[in-house]
Amino acid sequence: WPFEEHAGRRLKEFTPQGFALVLHASVRLRRGGASFFEVLASQLRRRRCQSQLQPPGLAIVCSAAAEAIPVLGSEAPMRLLRDMEPNCRRLCSGFTPWQVVWVLTAFADAAAPATVVTAAGEEGARPPRLG
Repeated sequence: WPFEEHAGRRLKEFTPQGFALVLHASVRLRRGGASFFEVLASQLRRRRCQSQLQPPGLAIVCSAAAEAIPVLGSEAPMRLLRDMEPNCRRLCSGFTPWQVVWVLTAFADAAAPATVVTAAGEEGARPPRLG
């Protein structure tokens, strides 16, 4: 509880980069659950916060959202990725190589389960074979 309690008490003090780091830490440490993820994601969705998010924070948010999918399900993390996508396009020319890798990997990882579920969900269809 110390992590969640500390972060919860300081929500109003966090910068956009701070929200990104706390979101990333909560996903990596598997702390806080879906409700904590949603609180942080809603703060990151705010217009002021999105416009101030710099490329490192944006890469961290995207990576955390993709990592959260297996733990929290796809709805909230995919919604956060969808909301961050315009900022990724807007800022991509300033990304460093690690930021490009993190953002592209996040979107690729998030898209992979959706593609397999869609293919498997069709009657008689099987997930595509690789090789």
